[in-house]
Order: sequence, then C-alpha cells, then structure tokens
Amino acid sequence: MKKTIQVATISLFFAFLVITSMQMVLRVVPEPTLLEKRVLAPRPPVPEVRDVLSDKFTTGFDAYVNDNFGFRKLLIRLNNLIDLKLLGTSSNKRVILGDSDFLFGLPDWESFVHSHTKHSDQEVLDAALKIRALQDRLKSRGIEFLFVMAPNKGSVYKEYIRQRGYLLHPLSEGDRWSRALVQAGVNQLDMLPEILQAKNERLMYYKGDHHWNRYAGLMATQRISESLASKLGVPSPRLSVTGAEIDDTEKTGGGSLDELLGVKKMRVNEQPTFTVSGKLLPPGVVFGDSFVHWLNLDRASEKLIPVADLNASKKFRIAMENPDIRFLVIHLSEAHPDDLMKTSIWNVDGRGLAPEVR
Repeated sequence: MKKTIQVATISLFFAFLVITSMQMVLRVVPEPTLLEKRVLAPRPPVPEVRDVLSDKFTTGFDAYVNDNFGFRKLLIRLNNLIDLKLLGTSSNKRVILGDSDFLFGLPDWESFVHSHTKHSDQEVLDAALKIRALQDRLKSRGIEFLFVMAPNKGSVYKEYIRQRGYLLHPLSEGDRWSRALVQAGVNQLDMLPEILQAKNERLMYYKGDHHWNRYAGLMATQRISESLASKLGVPSPRLSVTGAEIDDTEKTGGGSLDELLGVKKMRVNEQPTFTVSGKLLPPGVVFGDSFVHWLNLDRASEKLIPVADLNASKKFRIAMENPDIRFLVIHLSEAHPDDLMKTSIWNVDGRGLAPEVR
C-alpha cells in the first residue's frame, strides 16, 4: 500500500510537470491577465553548448520558468480568491481591504493613517517656495498658475478602512503640503471639503480603484475653471450635468486595485453626461499625474495641452513655449508627495524650462 502511494505520488508529480510544460509552450488553455506592475523575466537566448550549465544561463532560465510556467496565472488567481473569499486577507501588500467593498492603495492609506514621509517640513516648504518662484515667473509672462492636489481616497473614505490601532497622524500629507503652499503664497485649490460634502449624495471615488471618479473630476473641473476665470478676468464656463451613463473604464474589469489584488471583479459605475455653456477659457496647460485623465478641463477651454507624465519635461517645455498659453494647472495626488520633489518643472524661465534641464 505504501509503495502504491509512493508510485502514485511520483506519477502525479511527473504528470503535473508534463502538463504545465505543455501549457507553457502551447498555451492551449486560456489564462487570465494579471496586473503585476513589473516586467516578467524574458526567455534567455539559446546558449552555446559549453554555456548550458553556466550560472548566467541557469539563473536566467530559472527566472523565466518561474514567471512563465503553465497555469501560473490560474494558480495565482485561485490563491488570491482563497485569500480574499475564505481568509479575508489581501493577496497584495499594496492593496488594503476596506469595508463595504472598498479597496485602498497602500500609499493612499499610509499618507493619512501615519507619517511615512521621507521629507522634513523644511524640505516641503523649500519645494513650495520653488513652486512660488515658478508662479512668479509665469505671472511675468502673463500666465496664471493654479496648484490642485487631489485628496487621497483614505482621506475621503477613512471610515471604511478596517485597520485599527494606529495612531492617526495629526496632519495628512495633503494638509502638510497645503500649509506649506499657503506659507509660500502659492495659488492653490483645496477640493477636500467639497468632496467630503458631496460624498453624502453620491460615490466620489471608485471602490476598486484609487482614483476619484468622473463626478469628482467634473466638480474639480468646475472649480478650477472658476478660479482661473477669476484670475484671468474672464467669464467662467459652466459645466452642467445632464444625465448619467455607464463608465466603460470599469464596466468589464473593476479597477486598478482589483487588478493588483489579482481578482477580476465586475463593477458597474456611472459617469455624468454634461454640457458646457458660456465662454470657454483661453488656451492652457494642465500638468500632473494620472488624475489628469479624470478631468474635463479640455471641454472648458479653447485649447488644452495635457501632460500626464511627471517625467515628460521636454513635452512640458514645448507646451509652455506656446505663445498662446494663458494658464498652467499643476494637478497631483496627495498619495504621492514624492512626485513634487522629483519633477524638474519648477525650473521654468521665460522660454520654458531652464537650460540645465532641457
């Protein structure tokens, strides 16, 4: 009996190796997609005979097999489902499970719950002073400046965070930056109070994503338009909600946090349909992170140049050299304050970016 069990175990093991190897090569069975936020190990080049047992080839081949063996994605998805449905735990340390089906990204949560910043208050103030210097240089060119920080999801929906027992930080990252910007005299728009009020009427952030939804984006666009119009001395366009439709960005696959969690989830979200009335804003530039994609500022201005890449200094320089530009909006997320330290766009002179960062 014992020998029979051993033979059966060995046979199953070899059968598993054969089946997974065949799947790895032929991909007969469709496998789900997984958002892993990394590049999987590539297939190593075919080596010379003398190099087959070299450390370089064996290490590369081992990494390739680990990332590409047959049914890997299915097994990962199954493990994630067990973690989530049976154990009630997150399969990804970057995703925090919340109540009422809310998911939070780790940076969104950390920046509110406890201090994790790498920068001192003085470094934050120094960065704010650089932004003020940019604002002054743009003013001399007749370009108005506005800084908008998108509140993180944890600041808006902190009541849905399950993790307890942490000492809440007196100030969120957004609060800390806002105070520094006020001290430096930077023109800024704080959307948090209005979003907190509006969330009592409708959802303002996607449950399965870390971004605000298009209702919050539309609200932010209206307030940005009003602020810029006041500074430019022109009438403000009016964005009016006319109805709702299904948000296609999440209709078939949840959000970015669902993908990181490794569990494909069906989420159906609404987005507003709207009209724009009145005179449009003059041409401008909006520079920021992925939250820019949820704004409708292009509908509220004659011409808008979006730069949704904090490392696209060349594109930003070209945009700012346009003689028709009348405003610049910097739009970044509270969850990623380091982005404000890394970007070189503060080095703007009358021609665009300063020579040393061209």
